[in-house]
Amino acid sequence: LDCQTCGACCREAYQSVEVTARDPVVKTQPAYVVDRTTYLEVLRDGDRCAALHGGRPDPADPSRITTYRCVIYDDRPRTCREFTLGSVHCLTARRRVGLSL
Repeated sequence: LDCQTCGACCREAYQSVEVTARDPVVKTQPAYVVDRTTYLEVLRDGDRCAALHGGRPDPADPSRITTYRCVIYDDRPRTCREFTLGSVHCLTARRRVGLSL
């Protein structure tokens, strides 16, 4: 399992990832943070986290799907850092997106 290429948790595990002002992403990647007045959260792009890139046809070769990658991985929120690779939640998210071990 490789968090940087899977993206299942970014697509299926959370509908919203709340962040605090202390999360590095707030200062280093403000374009990915939305202020909801009473809380901050990571921006969504449809059914997935906006910071998850890939999983779409490659412009250079539309028959190839680009690899998933988190563009805020080094500064990801606490919720994301604490999501355990291989945990029940991880495996459930992987199954929901059609991935196996």
